[in-house]
Amino acid sequence: MNAARLFIETREGPALAGLACKACGKVSFPIRAHCPHCLAEEGTEVRPLSRRGRLFSFTTAEVGVPTIQAPYSFGFVDLPEGMRVFSLLDPAEELREGMMLELVVPEGKQGYRFVAVRQ
Repeated sequence: MNAARLFIETREGPALAGLACKACGKVSFPIRAHCPHCLAEEGTEVRPLSRRGRLFSFTTAEVGVPTIQAPYSFGFVDLPEGMRVFSLLDPAEELREGMMLELVVPEGKQGYRFVAVRQ
């Protein structure tokens, strides 16, 4: 999926782009040509998703892949819109389930990750 369909600009910076369906009221990610819940093709709109969510679960990989150096963490983040998104996580963080995380999009919008919210 290209970056133009993953992100939407907000006052706070780039946010993940969700698909809001007027027919069933659900929000999904990533955006598609139709609502994945009720299959409506009309009456949908792209809108920014919350930039903050709670860590549902995670794991840390000790073996790298060609594009990511080990160790790295990834997991599922629950957003207030009622969805769970899969994401890389900040490898330097001491992660725990339920902690608040915030979206970070690097310059050039090549991917995204969630990091711990700074108090």
